[in-house]
Amino acid sequence: MRDRITHKALETFAGRFVKKAFQGRMVHEATRKPDKLMARVCAQIADVFEDRFKNGACVLEPDDQCFLFEMTGRVRETTWSAAAQHMNEYGGGGYLVIEATGHKFYAQSEGFPPPQTYSG
Repeated sequence: MRDRITHKALETFAGRFVKKAFQGRMVHEATRKPDKLMARVCAQIADVFEDRFKNGACVLEPDDQCFLFEMTGRVRETTWSAAAQHMNEYGGGGYLVIEATGHKFYAQSEGFPPPQTYSG
């Protein structure tokens, strides 16, 4: 798998799932300021993603190659099954998982009660 998510994958992801007003900013923050992007996902998730993806069924497959963005701004390449295991193990929300081509995603806001989720 690639060592970092491509600009094209981020543009695909933003165009499919992110609110129009935030699409360009999302691509910039994902590549240059992932900690800032994750602060938005953690605290203002409804301002980032299209409403139709709220509480959506996760369509990621266990072996899908993904990039896991964590609340701290750390980004790492992984599979969906490993990302899901990490989220279950550490909990607390504050995650964004983007499939390597940008065609699927899963996101959680931060906090308790259970985090809000968006998926597509």
